[in-house]
Amino acid sequence: MAKLDNVQNYVTNDLTTYREELFGDMQPIQFKGVDSRGNEIAEARFQLPSLDWYDGKKISGLIGGAKPSNYSGSPKLWNSFFQEVGIDGAYMCFDFPSEKREDFPRFLEELLNVQGILDISVTDPYKSDAYEYLSSVRNRDVEFSAAAKALGVVNHIIYDDDKNKIYGLMTDGAGMIWGINTQRSIRDKRVFLLGAGGAASAIAYELIQGGVSSLHIANRRVENAQRLKNKLNSDRVSISGLEDTIGFIRSSDILIYAIEPTIELKGIEDAKEDSLFVDVRYGEKEKFAKLGMSLAHKGLDGKMMLYGQYNIAARKVAEIEKANISDVDDALNKIRKSFLK
Repeated sequence: MAKLDNVQNYVTNDLTTYREELFGDMQPIQFKGVDSRGNEIAEARFQLPSLDWYDGKKISGLIGGAKPSNYSGSPKLWNSFFQEVGIDGAYMCFDFPSEKREDFPRFLEELLNVQGILDISVTDPYKSDAYEYLSSVRNRDVEFSAAAKALGVVNHIIYDDDKNKIYGLMTDGAGMIWGINTQRSIRDKRVFLLGAGGAASAIAYELIQGGVSSLHIANRRVENAQRLKNKLNSDRVSISGLEDTIGFIRSSDILIYAIEPTIELKGIEDAKEDSLFVDVRYGEKEKFAKLGMSLAHKGLDGKMMLYGQYNIAARKVAEIEKANISDVDDALNKIRKSFLK
Protein backbone atom coordinates (compact mmCIF):
# COMPACT_ATOMS: atom_id res chain seq x y z
CA MET A 1 0.00 0.00 0.00
CA ALA A 2 1.40 3.41 -1.00
CA LYS A 3 1.51 5.98 1.76
CA LEU A 4 -0.74 8.36 -0.21
CA ASP A 5 -3.44 5.79 -1.01
CA ASN A 6 -5.79 7.07 1.70
CA VAL A 7 -5.11 10.69 0.75
CA GLN A 8 -5.99 9.90 -2.88
CA ASN A 9 -9.40 8.67 -1.76
CA TYR A 10 -10.27 12.14 -0.39
CA VAL A 11 -9.40 14.23 -3.47
CA THR A 12 -10.80 14.46 -6.99
CA ASN A 13 -7.51 14.83 -8.90
CA ASP A 14 -5.01 12.09 -9.72
CA LEU A 15 -2.03 12.75 -7.42
CA THR A 16 0.41 11.34 -9.97
CA THR A 17 -0.56 13.88 -12.66
CA TYR A 18 0.90 17.38 -13.06
CA ARG A 19 0.48 20.22 -15.54
CA GLU A 20 4.24 20.45 -16.06
CA GLU A 21 7.11 17.99 -16.36
CA LEU A 22 8.63 18.41 -12.90
CA PHE A 23 10.34 15.04 -12.34
CA GLY A 24 12.51 12.82 -14.52
CA ASP A 25 10.24 9.77 -14.23
CA MET A 26 7.21 11.41 -15.85
CA GLN A 27 5.48 10.43 -19.08
CA PRO A 28 3.30 12.72 -21.23
CA ILE A 29 -0.45 12.00 -21.29
CA GLN A 30 -3.51 13.63 -22.81
CA PHE A 31 -5.63 14.98 -19.97
CA LYS A 32 -9.38 15.59 -20.14
CA GLY A 33 -11.42 17.08 -17.32
CA VAL A 34 -13.38 20.11 -16.14
CA ASP A 35 -12.36 23.18 -14.18
CA SER A 36 -14.15 24.57 -11.09
CA ARG A 37 -16.67 26.40 -13.31
CA GLY A 38 -17.56 23.34 -15.36
CA ASN A 39 -15.51 24.29 -18.42
CA GLU A 40 -13.97 21.36 -20.26
CA ILE A 41 -10.18 20.99 -20.27
CA ALA A 42 -8.22 19.00 -22.85
CA GLU A 43 -4.45 19.41 -22.70
CA ALA A 44 -1.12 17.64 -22.41
CA ARG A 45 -0.03 16.80 -18.86
CA PHE A 46 2.62 14.62 -17.26
CA GLN A 47 2.23 11.57 -15.07
CA LEU A 48 4.37 9.65 -12.58
CA PRO A 49 4.44 5.83 -12.71
CA SER A 50 2.29 5.28 -9.58
CA LEU A 51 1.60 6.53 -6.07
CA ASP A 52 4.40 4.24 -4.88
CA TRP A 53 6.82 6.75 -6.42
CA TYR A 54 6.22 9.05 -3.43
CA ASP A 55 7.19 6.48 -0.80
CA GLY A 56 10.37 7.58 0.95
CA LYS A 57 9.97 11.22 -0.12
CA LYS A 58 9.01 14.29 1.88
CA ILE A 59 5.43 15.21 0.99
CA SER A 60 3.99 18.70 0.54
CA GLY A 61 1.04 20.14 -1.33
CA LEU A 62 -1.74 22.68 -1.76
CA ILE A 63 -5.32 22.06 -0.59
CA GLY A 64 -8.02 24.04 -2.38
CA GLY A 65 -11.69 23.84 -3.22
CA ALA A 66 -11.49 25.28 -6.76
CA LYS A 67 -9.36 22.50 -8.27
CA PRO A 68 -5.87 24.03 -7.83
CA SER A 69 -4.39 21.19 -9.91
CA ASN A 70 -5.79 23.03 -12.95
CA TYR A 71 -4.18 26.41 -12.30
CA SER A 72 -1.72 26.63 -9.42
CA GLY A 73 1.90 27.62 -9.99
CA SER A 74 2.90 26.28 -6.56
CA PRO A 75 4.04 22.79 -7.66
CA LYS A 76 6.63 24.29 -9.98
CA LEU A 77 7.84 26.74 -7.33
CA TRP A 78 8.15 24.17 -4.56
CA ASN A 79 9.54 21.27 -6.57
CA SER A 80 12.16 23.56 -8.09
CA PHE A 81 13.11 24.65 -4.58
CA PHE A 82 13.36 21.08 -3.26
CA GLN A 83 15.61 20.10 -6.15
CA GLU A 84 17.83 23.19 -5.81
CA VAL A 85 18.48 22.75 -2.06
CA GLY A 86 18.68 18.96 -2.02
CA ILE A 87 15.40 18.05 -0.30
CA ASP A 88 14.12 14.68 -1.55
CA GLY A 89 10.51 15.80 -1.71
CA ALA A 90 7.48 16.29 -3.90
CA TYR A 91 4.82 19.01 -3.88
CA MET A 92 1.42 18.38 -5.45
CA CYS A 93 -2.13 19.73 -5.45
CA PHE A 94 -5.03 18.32 -3.45
CA ASP A 95 -8.38 19.13 -5.08
CA PHE A 96 -10.65 18.76 -2.06
CA PRO A 97 -14.29 19.44 -3.07
CA SER A 98 -16.02 22.18 -1.10
CA GLU A 99 -19.25 20.17 -0.98
CA LYS A 100 -17.38 17.76 1.33
CA ARG A 101 -16.21 20.52 3.65
CA GLU A 102 -17.46 18.70 6.74
CA ASP A 103 -14.82 16.01 5.98
CA PHE A 104 -11.99 18.54 5.90
CA PRO A 105 -10.77 17.90 9.48
CA ARG A 106 -10.48 14.16 8.77
CA PHE A 107 -8.65 14.86 5.52
CA LEU A 108 -6.21 17.22 7.21
CA GLU A 109 -5.59 14.71 9.98
CA GLU A 110 -4.90 12.03 7.35
CA LEU A 111 -2.37 14.31 5.65
CA LEU A 112 -0.61 15.22 8.88
CA ASN A 113 -0.19 11.52 9.63
CA VAL A 114 1.54 10.81 6.30
CA GLN A 115 5.13 9.79 6.89
CA GLY A 116 7.43 12.60 5.74
CA ILE A 117 4.76 15.33 5.61
CA LEU A 118 6.47 18.70 5.44
CA ASP A 119 4.34 21.62 4.19
CA ILE A 120 0.59 21.75 3.64
CA SER A 121 -0.42 24.94 1.87
CA VAL A 122 -4.06 25.97 2.24
CA THR A 123 -6.17 28.14 -0.03
CA ASP A 124 -9.86 29.05 -0.20
CA PRO A 125 -12.20 28.06 1.26
CA TYR A 126 -10.28 26.18 3.94
CA LYS A 127 -8.02 28.69 5.71
CA SER A 128 -10.32 29.18 8.70
CA ASP A 129 -11.10 25.42 8.79
CA ALA A 130 -7.39 24.69 8.99
CA TYR A 131 -6.96 27.13 11.87
CA GLU A 132 -9.88 25.58 13.74
CA TYR A 133 -8.46 22.09 13.26
CA LEU A 134 -4.99 23.06 14.47
CA SER A 135 -6.52 24.78 17.50
CA SER A 136 -7.98 21.43 18.52
CA VAL A 137 -4.75 19.39 18.15
CA ARG A 138 -3.53 18.04 21.50
CA ASN A 139 -0.98 15.35 20.60
CA ARG A 140 1.47 17.77 18.99
CA ASP A 141 2.83 21.18 19.87
CA VAL A 142 1.20 23.86 17.69
CA GLU A 143 2.62 27.35 17.22
CA PHE A 144 0.70 30.03 15.30
CA SER A 145 2.21 33.10 13.69
CA ALA A 146 0.96 36.48 14.96
CA ALA A 147 -1.13 37.03 11.81
CA ALA A 148 -2.69 33.56 11.98
CA LYS A 149 -3.58 34.02 15.64
CA ALA A 150 -5.03 37.51 15.12
CA LEU A 151 -7.16 36.51 12.11
CA GLY A 152 -8.02 32.89 12.86
CA VAL A 153 -6.75 31.63 9.49
CA VAL A 154 -3.69 29.78 8.19
CA ASN A 155 -2.32 29.24 4.69
CA HIS A 156 0.71 27.10 5.59
CA ILE A 157 0.90 24.15 7.96
CA ILE A 158 4.54 23.16 8.37
CA TYR A 159 5.51 20.08 10.34
CA ASP A 160 8.81 19.55 12.16
CA ASP A 161 9.05 15.80 12.68
CA ASP A 162 12.09 16.00 14.99
CA LYS A 163 10.20 18.25 17.41
CA ASN A 164 6.72 16.79 16.74
CA LYS A 165 5.70 20.42 16.23
CA ILE A 166 3.28 22.12 13.83
CA TYR A 167 3.69 25.71 12.68
CA GLY A 168 0.49 27.42 11.52
CA LEU A 169 1.38 30.44 9.38
CA MET A 170 -0.58 33.10 7.53
CA THR A 171 1.81 34.49 4.92
CA ASP A 172 -0.59 35.85 2.25
CA GLY A 173 -0.54 39.36 3.66
CA ALA A 174 3.20 39.53 4.17
CA GLY A 175 3.69 38.16 0.66
CA MET A 176 1.52 40.85 -0.87
CA ILE A 177 3.16 43.63 1.16
CA TRP A 178 6.54 42.37 -0.06
CA GLY A 179 5.27 42.71 -3.62
CA ILE A 180 3.78 46.17 -3.10
CA ASN A 181 6.98 47.38 -1.45
CA THR A 182 8.91 46.51 -4.62
CA GLN A 183 6.83 49.27 -6.29
CA ARG A 184 6.41 51.73 -3.40
CA SER A 185 6.50 51.79 0.38
CA ILE A 186 3.15 51.28 2.08
CA ARG A 187 4.10 53.45 5.05
CA ASP A 188 1.89 56.54 5.38
CA LYS A 189 -0.10 55.58 2.28
CA ARG A 190 -3.89 55.64 1.95
CA VAL A 191 -5.14 52.22 0.88
CA PHE A 192 -8.46 51.05 -0.53
CA LEU A 193 -9.08 47.29 -0.11
CA LEU A 194 -11.91 45.55 -1.91
CA GLY A 195 -12.82 42.36 -0.06
CA ALA A 196 -12.90 40.97 3.47
CA GLY A 197 -12.19 37.27 2.95
CA GLY A 198 -9.12 35.21 3.82
CA ALA A 199 -6.53 36.86 1.57
CA ALA A 200 -8.01 40.33 2.10
CA SER A 201 -7.94 39.85 5.89
CA ALA A 202 -4.27 38.85 5.84
CA ILE A 203 -3.39 41.81 3.62
CA ALA A 204 -5.34 44.20 5.86
CA TYR A 205 -3.52 42.93 8.94
CA GLU A 206 -0.09 43.48 7.37
CA LEU A 207 -1.09 46.91 6.02
CA ILE A 208 -1.92 48.09 9.53
CA GLN A 209 1.25 46.52 10.93
CA GLY A 210 3.22 48.19 8.14
CA GLY A 211 2.07 51.70 9.00
CA VAL A 212 -0.45 52.81 6.37
CA SER A 213 -2.06 56.13 7.20
CA SER A 214 -5.57 54.86 6.43
CA LEU A 215 -7.26 51.68 5.23
CA HIS A 216 -10.77 51.58 3.79
CA ILE A 217 -12.33 48.13 3.40
CA ALA A 218 -15.27 47.79 1.00
CA ASN A 219 -17.20 44.55 0.81
CA ARG A 220 -20.52 43.36 -0.57
CA ARG A 221 -21.50 42.11 2.88
CA VAL A 222 -20.74 44.98 5.24
CA GLU A 223 -21.02 42.72 8.30
CA ASN A 224 -17.96 40.78 7.10
CA ALA A 225 -16.02 44.02 6.71
CA GLN A 226 -17.13 44.98 10.22
CA ARG A 227 -15.84 41.68 11.64
CA LEU A 228 -12.49 42.28 9.96
CA LYS A 229 -12.36 45.83 11.31
CA ASN A 230 -12.99 44.48 14.81
CA LYS A 231 -10.09 42.03 14.45
CA LEU A 232 -7.76 44.78 13.25
CA ASN A 233 -8.67 47.00 16.21
CA SER A 234 -7.31 50.19 14.64
CA ASP A 235 -8.77 53.69 14.32
CA ARG A 236 -7.12 53.92 10.89
CA VAL A 237 -9.68 51.49 9.45
CA SER A 238 -13.04 52.44 7.88
CA ILE A 239 -15.56 50.23 6.09
CA SER A 240 -18.43 50.41 3.62
CA GLY A 241 -20.49 48.42 1.15
CA LEU A 242 -19.64 48.49 -2.55
CA GLU A 243 -21.94 51.40 -3.32
CA ASP A 244 -20.12 53.99 -1.15
CA THR A 245 -16.61 53.79 -2.52
CA ILE A 246 -16.07 56.61 -5.02
CA GLY A 247 -14.61 59.09 -2.53
CA PHE A 248 -12.19 56.51 -1.16
CA ILE A 249 -11.14 55.43 -4.66
CA ARG A 250 -10.35 59.03 -5.58
CA SER A 251 -8.20 59.63 -2.50
CA SER A 252 -6.28 56.34 -2.25
CA ASP A 253 -2.64 55.80 -3.19
CA ILE A 254 -3.00 52.01 -3.45
CA LEU A 255 -6.10 50.07 -4.55
CA ILE A 256 -6.21 46.32 -3.86
CA TYR A 257 -8.75 43.98 -5.47
CA ALA A 258 -9.26 40.83 -3.36
CA ILE A 259 -12.70 39.52 -4.40
CA GLU A 260 -14.18 37.63 -7.32
CA PRO A 261 -13.20 39.25 -10.66
CA THR A 262 -16.85 39.59 -11.74
CA ILE A 263 -17.49 42.63 -9.51
CA GLU A 264 -17.00 46.04 -11.15
CA LEU A 265 -16.38 49.25 -9.25
CA LYS A 266 -18.06 52.57 -10.06
CA GLY A 267 -15.74 55.53 -10.30
CA ILE A 268 -12.56 53.56 -10.84
CA GLU A 269 -11.66 55.81 -13.77
CA ASP A 270 -11.43 58.69 -11.26
CA ALA A 271 -8.61 57.12 -9.23
CA LYS A 272 -5.95 59.66 -8.29
CA GLU A 273 -2.95 60.09 -10.54
CA ASP A 274 -0.20 57.47 -10.23
CA SER A 275 -2.28 55.09 -8.11
CA LEU A 276 -1.06 51.51 -7.79
CA PHE A 277 -3.68 48.92 -8.85
CA VAL A 278 -3.09 45.56 -7.12
CA ASP A 279 -4.86 42.26 -7.83
CA VAL A 280 -4.47 39.13 -5.68
CA ARG A 281 -5.02 36.99 -8.80
CA TYR A 282 -2.70 36.29 -11.69
CA GLY A 283 -2.96 34.80 -15.15
CA GLU A 284 -6.33 34.69 -16.91
CA LYS A 285 -8.28 35.56 -13.74
CA GLU A 286 -6.36 38.79 -13.15
CA LYS A 287 -8.15 41.88 -14.46
CA PHE A 288 -7.73 44.73 -11.99
CA ALA A 289 -4.01 45.40 -12.45
CA LYS A 290 -4.52 45.34 -16.22
CA LEU A 291 -7.41 47.80 -15.83
CA GLY A 292 -5.17 50.15 -13.86
CA MET A 293 -2.44 50.03 -16.47
CA SER A 294 -4.99 50.71 -19.22
CA LEU A 295 -5.87 53.90 -17.30
CA ALA A 296 -2.18 54.97 -17.15
CA HIS A 297 -1.61 53.76 -13.57
CA LYS A 298 0.84 51.15 -12.33
CA GLY A 299 -0.34 47.57 -11.88
CA LEU A 300 0.75 44.62 -9.77
CA ASP A 301 -0.73 41.13 -10.04
CA GLY A 302 -0.95 38.22 -7.61
CA LYS A 303 2.21 36.50 -8.79
CA MET A 304 4.10 38.79 -6.43
CA MET A 305 1.90 37.72 -3.51
CA LEU A 306 2.30 34.05 -4.42
CA TYR A 307 6.08 34.33 -4.60
CA GLY A 308 6.32 36.47 -1.46
CA GLN A 309 4.22 34.16 0.72
CA TYR A 310 6.00 31.10 -0.70
CA ASN A 311 9.39 32.65 0.07
CA ILE A 312 8.50 32.92 3.77
CA ALA A 313 7.25 29.34 4.01
CA ALA A 314 10.14 27.93 1.95
CA ARG A 315 12.66 29.46 4.33
CA LYS A 316 10.88 27.87 7.30
CA VAL A 317 10.88 24.48 5.56
CA ALA A 318 14.58 24.86 4.74
CA GLU A 319 15.31 25.68 8.38
CA ILE A 320 13.53 22.50 9.54
CA GLU A 321 15.33 20.41 6.91
CA LYS A 322 18.66 22.01 7.88
CA ALA A 323 19.41 23.14 4.34
CA ASN A 324 22.47 25.29 3.74
CA ILE A 325 21.41 28.95 4.00
CA SER A 326 23.55 30.09 1.06
CA ASP A 327 21.98 27.36 -1.10
CA VAL A 328 18.54 28.52 0.04
CA ASP A 329 19.29 32.15 -0.85
CA ASP A 330 20.69 31.17 -4.25
CA ALA A 331 17.73 28.90 -5.00
CA LEU A 332 15.08 31.45 -4.06
CA ASN A 333 16.79 34.21 -6.05
CA LYS A 334 16.98 31.93 -9.09
CA ILE A 335 13.34 30.90 -8.75
CA ARG A 336 12.19 34.49 -8.23
CA LYS A 337 13.87 35.66 -11.43
CA SER A 338 12.34 32.79 -13.41
CA PHE A 339 8.84 33.01 -11.90
CA LEU A 340 8.44 36.79 -12.04
CA LYS A 341 10.01 37.45 -15.44
